[in-house]
Amino acid sequence: MNKNKNLTYQITTILEEKILQINKNQIIMNEITTAKMKQMKLYAKHDTFKNAIESGKTGHYLLDQFIAMLIGTEWEERQNRRNERSINNARFQY
Repeated sequence: MNKNKNLTYQITTILEEKILQINKNQIIMNEITTAKMKQMKLYAKHDTFKNAIESGKTGHYLLDQFIAMLIGTEWEERQNRRNERSINNARFQY
């Protein structure tokens, strides 16, 4: 009985260490990804991705849904900036 308890403890400890290593790798990968997004000037994607990670909502989406959400927010942000530029450049007479 004592051997089984010891073996269970060892297995649990090994699994916990593996999970921690996986989490550390995910954190590093996410930091690299957000830095690249920012460098590529994908600001809306960067903000959406960062907010999703911080709020823990990444697990609520399938991969294609998550990518669609990121691209959708980037698209909307670029359209909004384009519209604002057009309005500012129009020089409307008030």
